[in-house]
Amino acid sequence: MKRWHLFILYASLLMIGCKQEELKQPQSITSDATDIQIDKATLNGEVVNEGSSAVKERGFVFSNSNSLPTINDSKVTSGMGKGIFNASISNLLVNTKYYFRSYSINDQGIAYGNTLYFLTLDFIPPTVSTGEVQNLLFYSVTLNGSIINDGGASILERGFLLTEYDGGYDGSMVRSVISIQVGSGIGDFLKSIPNLRSYTKYSHKAYAKNAKGITYGKEVTFTTLPEPDYKTVVSATGRIWLDKNLGAINVSTSISDTKSFGYLYQWGRSSDGHQIRDSPISQSLVYAEYGLNNSFISSNSSWGDWLIVPRNSLWNGLMNGGDNNVCPLGFRVPTTREWKEEIESWGSKSGYESPLKLPLAGIRDSVKGIVQGEGNIGFYWSSTPYTNLTNAYGIGFTSIGTGAEIGLAVKATGASVRCIKE
Repeated sequence: MKRWHLFILYASLLMIGCKQEELKQPQSITSDATDIQIDKATLNGEVVNEGSSAVKERGFVFSNSNSLPTINDSKVTSGMGKGIFNASISNLLVNTKYYFRSYSINDQGIAYGNTLYFLTLDFIPPTVSTGEVQNLLFYSVTLNGSIINDGGASILERGFLLTEYDGGYDGSMVRSVISIQVGSGIGDFLKSIPNLRSYTKYSHKAYAKNAKGITYGKEVTFTTLPEPDYKTVVSATGRIWLDKNLGAINVSTSISDTKSFGYLYQWGRSSDGHQIRDSPISQSLVYAEYGLNNSFISSNSSWGDWLIVPRNSLWNGLMNGGDNNVCPLGFRVPTTREWKEEIESWGSKSGYESPLKLPLAGIRDSVKGIVQGEGNIGFYWSSTPYTNLTNAYGIGFTSIGTGAEIGLAVKATGASVRCIKE
């Protein structure tokens, strides 16, 4: 009987000894990962028992290949001691399964918690919206779009699909569809589109492309304005002029009638879209006048031209208006002499009080590309260049002065154009 009791006592002491041995190392548990994204996540855990000595390090181990990760895999620390803890991990692979578990270390060694896993999110196509058009005119418009969400991946390309329809305002047959790229990246973007057909139905929708795919915004329909109904007026000199500025919606009803202001051309340039008052600005001068985009080309004050190599033949021609005539067929930009004779026929009257009813349409600064002086100053180009190659003649007048005067401006200035019959 004594032997039986001694055996029971020995077994009990052995079990107590084992429990005490187990409690030497800390104990931790692993909780579900949170805030899981395409390349990062937050890991969560808790040290529930420090064991026989204080926990001097705790954290997580993780791996996308080892289903039972250890400190020999990737590791992130998160403080010390007992209690709840968490840690954020980043630079993870997209759409990838990761195994992870908590760990804790005291003087007796390292202990791991239970193993869990999570799956990083995958890329999604971007979210893009199409805005309403702006600056709708006869032959041009500004398209607007916005990348609201990049889908977790870089925007590789963005832009617009522009559809032209046949048959005027009510056209229903598609004439053409073109893709217009406008850079990359997230955020708002716009593009001024020149050389459209007047009084024609168009539609556009913004698009964006990332590594996952391409997304389109809603389709927005618009119709360009009817072509200006240019009529003519005979001045006191007997010459025939257009009754309004190029790009104007109507004949001026006052000296500051904004609808009569029209476009602002850089001297010698064609109607490539730069003449629109809010066209984008470029600081890169060009070598040739052909094949330009629709940007207004700014020039530093010491140079003054939008061309690297000046050319004086672009508007300087009595027949056909020079190389880049912007006037309707049979009309051209007037010469300095023709402007001078007109001014002399006005006497002390302003350009608006003359038969041409010239409004104070402002100018566009050659250096900063800012439109200024609307309603206060007017400057109208002639086709006559100055001898220094980077300036050209025109006429100018203000709201406070009387009469008009021949003046000079650098060719990169944006100014009004009123056409004269050949």
